[in-house]
Amino acid sequence: MPNTNLRDLLGFVTSESLEGLSAPDATTKLAKLPAEGYCVQYFVGACGSTCSEFSTNYNYYRYPQWCVPTGVCDVIFELWGAGGGGGSSCCCSRGIPAGAGAYAWKRLQCDKNVLANCVYDLCVGTPGCGRTGSQCGNMGNSTYISGPNLSNFCAKGGGGGCSCCFQCCCTWNSICLSSCPGGCCSTYHGADGGAHGVPGAAYLFCYNNHCYNKQHVPYPAGLVNGKGGWMTGTQCEDSGCGYCLLHWATAQLGWGGSFSDHNFVPGVGGPSGWTCGGGCCYGQNGTSGMIRINYKYDEN
Repeated sequence: MPNTNLRDLLGFVTSESLEGLSAPDATTKLAKLPAEGYCVQYFVGACGSTCSEFSTNYNYYRYPQWCVPTGVCDVIFELWGAGGGGGSSCCCSRGIPAGAGAYAWKRLQCDKNVLANCVYDLCVGTPGCGRTGSQCGNMGNSTYISGPNLSNFCAKGGGGGCSCCFQCCCTWNSICLSSCPGGCCSTYHGADGGAHGVPGAAYLFCYNNHCYNKQHVPYPAGLVNGKGGWMTGTQCEDSGCGYCLLHWATAQLGWGGSFSDHNFVPGVGGPSGWTCGGGCCYGQNGTSGMIRINYKYDEN
């Protein structure tokens, strides 16, 4: 199946891009990563719980000078961009979650003497801030790796969510593209394959309050399938910030999600706040990006 500009735009994984990797899943067409027989390392944001820490404490998210171990002949880099931040709500507003980060992978395979001692700079995307006090959350930041045999290799972060006054009810609503940063779908570059990050969505019922409206929180590709998707959370109160909704949603995924604070799924868009009859509620921050490195030693 030849690769085309359209397939690249939509983030399709082609048979050519998977050649040489472990056999792809027949349904999702996603390569089985971490690949069998590879050593695996994970890199995530180490610290920082506030938006100011995301930007001021840069080294929380940077891993400089990762060196290819001696004797390694095959390396697969995987990237997840950070999720966007949810929008904040005041007065009477209803929220739509932020977008998920993109997913990308790149394989370097050559003689062990070529890769020996190659050094790479790793940077994990910082989460989009949802605690802005404005209707639009901030975009998530890009995750990237720079070094030998890589060019503009990155997975961009998801767009910000939004909370809009008096949205129409009884409808499926996609993200408010006209008012929030980042556009529809986050992209990736310089990769052998990957998938664009999907936007958040919501379903708003025809009631006089916000209880039981749904926020469809997006998650990225590369974790459980080849395209990413949505985890549905219910707004179980008339006004809220989405903190519990995010945990309830990610617990459904089975990849790092849980009903407690010990909860991490990379690249997830933050829920937006919702209010009825006054007051304000901040949106939730997105989750940070992630890097996974798979490498194999020369067996000869």
